[in-house]
Amino acid sequence: MRVQRIIQNNSNSTYDNQLLSELKSIVSARLPILEGEFKIHLFKDDSDEGHLALVMGNVEDRENVLVRVHSECLTGDVFGSIRCDCGEQLRQSIQIIKEEELGILLYLRQEGRGIGLHSKLRAYNLQDEGYDTVDANIALGHDPDERDYKIAALILKELNVGSIRLLSNNPLKFEPLIDSGIKISERIPLKPRITSENVSYLKTKISRMNHILDIDTLSPTTPERESIIRDISSRIKNFQNISRPFITISYAQSLNGFIAKNRKEPMKLSGKESLILTHQIRSIHDSILVGIGTILADDPQLNTRLVKGRNPRPIILDTHLKFPVKSKLFKNPSSLPWIVIGEKVDKIKFSTLEDRGAKILQMPLKDSKIDPSVLLPYLAKLGIGSIMVEGGAEVISSFIEEKLVDLIITTLTPYFISNGLPALSQNLSNSKNKKMSLKNYKYVQIGQDLIAYGTPSWNATK
Repeated sequence: MRVQRIIQNNSNSTYDNQLLSELKSIVSARLPILEGEFKIHLFKDDSDEGHLALVMGNVEDRENVLVRVHSECLTGDVFGSIRCDCGEQLRQSIQIIKEEELGILLYLRQEGRGIGLHSKLRAYNLQDEGYDTVDANIALGHDPDERDYKIAALILKELNVGSIRLLSNNPLKFEPLIDSGIKISERIPLKPRITSENVSYLKTKISRMNHILDIDTLSPTTPERESIIRDISSRIKNFQNISRPFITISYAQSLNGFIAKNRKEPMKLSGKESLILTHQIRSIHDSILVGIGTILADDPQLNTRLVKGRNPRPIILDTHLKFPVKSKLFKNPSSLPWIVIGEKVDKIKFSTLEDRGAKILQMPLKDSKIDPSVLLPYLAKLGIGSIMVEGGAEVISSFIEEKLVDLIITTLTPYFISNGLPALSQNLSNSKNKKMSLKNYKYVQIGQDLIAYGTPSWNATK
C-alpha cells in the first residue's frame, strides 16, 4: 500500500554547503542494461570510492521523480545472497523505474549499513551464533546503522530534481533528505522476497529499525521452491534468441488431464504450496499471457500477491475486444494490462480501455486468431524478455503448435474430473505429424502436488 505524504524542508545548513563544495561529478557515461538505457554518473566527495547515480530519462526540474537511494550490498546485489533483501530491492527498483521510463537509482558506497565489508562479514558470523542484525553490529563496536544520506540529497540537488517519490521501506531515510531540502511527495514500498534465511532479519528490521513491512501474511520459501526458481531463472538468463521472448507454459491439471470442469467454470486445482511456487515463477518473468476466456471466466488478478515479488505485465489475447472495463487487472497501476486485438473492434470500447490505462496492441490475424509467431517479435521490440503463458487451452496449444515454447511446467494434482476441459486443444491432441517430449526435465513434489518441468523437444513420428 502506498503511503501518500507531502514533505518539504528548505534547509541549507553550513554542513550541507561544505559537503556540496566537496562533491564533484567526475564522469558520466551511457549505460545500457537489460531493463533499458540509463546514464551513469560518478560523484566523489572525500571518499575513495565515490557514489553512483543511474538516471533514466530527463529528470531535470521534473516533479515526482522515482528515486531509489540504495546502499551497496556486495553479497546481495552481486552474488544474490538470500540472508537479506538488498539485491531484491535493487532489482525491483530498476524494474519500477523501467516501467515508468523515468527515475534515478542512487548507489551509495555504504556497505553493511555503513560498517564496511570486513565488519559486515564478521556480523554474519555473529548472526549465525544467534545475534540479530542490530546486536551483531553493536557487539562489533558499531551503531546499528552508520549510513549518511546527506550525500544522496546533494546528488539529487546536482541533478536538479524538483520533487521525488522515494522507493523505500525505511523511514530513517526521510529526515536527512528532508533536512537537506529534498521534497518527498510519496513513499513507494518495495516488496521483500521472504526466505527461510532472511525472515528473522526482516522481522528485526520491523521491530528494531522501524521499517515498514508486512510479512505476517507471507510464507518463507522452501529449499525445493528455491531450487526450482534458481533453475528457471538460469534458463531464462541463458536464453540466446533475441528475436523473441523466452516462453514458459504453465498449467495445473487433474490426474486425468483436465484443467477445469468447463470453459465458464474455472477450478482451483493447485494446493497452497504449489500455488505459492506459481506466484514465485510469475515474479521472474516480465509478462504473464492469457486468453480473453480466462479473464471472462475468472477475472484473475495475475499478480504475485502470495510472495510479494515483482508483478509481471499482463498480456491478454482478445481478438474481438471483449475485455471487461471493470477487470481486477486495473487495480495495479504499476502493471496495467496490454490487450492484443484484431483489426476490427468497437472504437468506443477501445478508447474506454485506453483511458483506464490499458495498452492496446492491434495485430493481423491468422485463421481469425492472433498468431504467436507474429506477436512475439513485436513484444520483444517493446522490451519483453520473458513471458509466462497460463491459459487457456487454445492459447497454450497455439504456442506448442508453433513450437514457440522454451519451458513447460505442469502441476499434477491428486484429483479426477469427469467430463472436464482438456489441458490441450483437441486439434493439437489429434496431431499425427509430430510428437513432443521433454528434455532436461525434473520432477519435484511440492505439498500435495507433483511439479514436472522441462524443455520441449519435437520429433517427427515414424
